[in-house]
Amino acid sequence: MTITTNAPPKINRVHITRPSMWSREVGTDYWFTAGVGFEGIAADEILTDYGWTATSVAQTAGTLADLMTSADVGTPNIAALDAASDLLLSPAIFGDYASALRAGAILGYTPTTLNLEVYANFSVATASETTTGFGLSTGSSLTATNHIAFIWGGISNFNIRGTPGTGAFNDAGAAVDNNFHLWKVTATAGGSVEWFIDGTSQGTITLVEDLFPTAFSASVVAAGTNRVNIAWGHIWYA
Repeated sequence: MTITTNAPPKINRVHITRPSMWSREVGTDYWFTAGVGFEGIAADEILTDYGWTATSVAQTAGTLADLMTSADVGTPNIAALDAASDLLLSPAIFGDYASALRAGAILGYTPTTLNLEVYANFSVATASETTTGFGLSTGSSLTATNHIAFIWGGISNFNIRGTPGTGAFNDAGAAVDNNFHLWKVTATAGGSVEWFIDGTSQGTITLVEDLFPTAFSASVVAAGTNRVNIAWGHIWYA
């Protein structure tokens, strides 16, 4: 007897869950998880030994959340960028054709989007600082000309910017607050970059050319006022 189901076809995905392995293993999904010990300890996968930069990034344990509810999220385990010139920067390995071919060999199809989700907040967002935030950036996000899709907090609204930071390369979104949100960026090959806050589209910017492969980066500008806390990040091809 043949049994059939309406289950969707299996999609192959390989998750790289250790940031130290981002540049050393092949996958479709790459995860960064913050909290106490995320940078590693002596002789045990120190991130800066594996292509990362982590400059004065504080590690803070989570507290005061209710059980698995969005009604009271407390403060999760975080990498706190709470000082001027703080920088968190991954290896630049995402989004070029060679990387897409590699991911496609696992997926079984050629991917058309590069996606980033970050669960984070701006604990202070009282200044217009275009290099204080997080996103996709080729090299240090402290250098604005590296930005591909970088989320930052203005005085009134959250924004996303590409390298030029003007016109079609900047988009203003929801009003600034200090809450934790699920931020998402979707960059489409041959298209644009769309960004989301908690599942709601905020708009699009023009996709920057000639800056791939890209990295994940977060930063606080020199002498900056705003502050960023990152619980986790996820980059994937689709």
